[in-house]
Amino acid sequence: MNAIALTPEGRQCVLYHRTYSTRAPGFTSENTLVFEALEQITRSLREVGVLRIIVVLDRGFDDLKVLKRLQQLEVDVVIRVRHIERRIRLTPTGEDLSLQAALPLAPVSHTFEMSRPIVQAGKVKWRPTRTEVRTQEVWMDGGTLRLNALHLHFPTRPKGEAQGWTLLTSLPVSPGVNAGQVVKLYLQRWSIEDVFAWTKTALGWEQVRVQDFEALRTLVAMAWLAAAFVFSLGETLDTPEVKLLAYLGGYVPHNNRPPGKKTLLLGLQRLAAAYLTQQTTRHFSDHAPEKAVIDRLFGGP
Repeated sequence: MNAIALTPEGRQCVLYHRTYSTRAPGFTSENTLVFEALEQITRSLREVGVLRIIVVLDRGFDDLKVLKRLQQLEVDVVIRVRHIERRIRLTPTGEDLSLQAALPLAPVSHTFEMSRPIVQAGKVKWRPTRTEVRTQEVWMDGGTLRLNALHLHFPTRPKGEAQGWTLLTSLPVSPGVNAGQVVKLYLQRWSIEDVFAWTKTALGWEQVRVQDFEALRTLVAMAWLAAAFVFSLGETLDTPEVKLLAYLGGYVPHNNRPPGKKTLLLGLQRLAAAYLTQQTTRHFSDHAPEKAVIDRLFGGP
């Protein structure tokens, strides 16, 4: 679970990182982890004087409990909807209907050309796309939670692609300018996708390299520190962990040549190999033939 902060001036930094496992001791639920993250992020930002916070979330976080918790934290939200079948009302006391059925009832309020992000082969590509926007005020949670819904329809999309996006926001929405600002906020969230793609493929997380969860947690965290350096997200070469990865990757200090992606990636791979070697030696510590080989390789008695 990761969060990147983006200021109005365009500065970015890694704001929150946590690797978790549903099988780890003490795990309760993913919603609990999301609540803890949102509360910690909100508290930390307000402690340093940030007065207005807009939380931008992608699909998978459009849980009603998450939306209600964000309302309690008094932050604004822009979130892409996964569950378009969710029941809503068009007035606080109106009849329930699905979000999917409600949005076509609103007329097209705005049409514009948008650079739409597409993920292909693990990389984000931006495609110019004609976009139609419909906006609708909706009420959720029995008419107690008011949000604005935006549906972005792509009439010229290639066959087989998603028909459009639905966004929920607590921000005011009007045709043209305000709707465009909400869409722009959501698109800014996509700046994180290149970082996700790099950290995800850096060591091939889907492939089992290490069996110990704490070792994997450390490797993922180190990958994010490396990404924070490579993508200018707040870390520098003065960060000890970044300096270690650079050293493991064979970096020779140079005033005008910082380590690049390949160097830090090699450092991560060598760190992973060190963990794997450590686990292997532990596994075979009580197996005489294999232990003898390990002792010869690593200078044991």
